[in-house]
Amino acid sequence: MDFSGKTVVVTGSSRGLGKAIAEKFASLNANVVINGTSETVLKTE
Repeated sequence: MDFSGKTVVVTGSSRGLGKAIAEKFASLNANVVINGTSETVLKTE
């Protein structure tokens, strides 16, 4: 499945299930908007 040109918003994406979902959508060429409680983790991952 190709998500090129699509934007998805994933909440809680600094760890766990949210992180895995964000990574999966990114691998499917989606534009991924992320947020989470750990800004440091979000910037480095």
